[in-house]
Amino acid sequence: MADEIQIRHDQTGETLYAVIVNSDSASGDYAKYWNTSSTAFETLVTANWGDYDTPLSESPSGSYRFVGTFPSGIPAGIYDILVFVRGGASPDIGDYLVAEATILWTGSKLQPVEKAVEAILAVVAGNSTFTESTGQAVYRKQDGSTTAVSYTVTDVGTRTGSTIS
Repeated sequence: MADEIQIRHDQTGETLYAVIVNSDSASGDYAKYWNTSSTAFETLVTANWGDYDTPLSESPSGSYRFVGTFPSGIPAGIYDILVFVRGGASPDIGDYLVAEATILWTGSKLQPVEKAVEAILAVVAGNSTFTESTGQAVYRKQDGSTTAVSYTVTDVGTRTGSTIS
């Protein structure tokens, strides 16, 4: 896919970029930044700020509409997308933040906010099962049968294989 990240900016001709931060508190990567060079989440290192940027381009030129591709190596989950205006020749931690959004990423596409709320409600108030022998957790929607969220819990408590339906 392409152009999953989209923003309508109030200026044309500027250089914008996005930074992806893990906002899933149940994840081992909570509050870590996606490093586009190492293709992994890491604790914020200010010297690495230039490696956190996902470029956005104005499309079409002069339209005030900026788009970018969500990094494909990021697993399914809930993330913050921070959008900055680049002030100099390269991204800098002091660049101006122009937009921020919390999104639900399925691993291949962004989901509407309603899907994220539905998934959260399923976890908080829904019908759930946990199979201890496999570590599989399944949370169902309010109908009690449709899976909203599933994942596997490892022996050290880390979640893997998260799926949001």
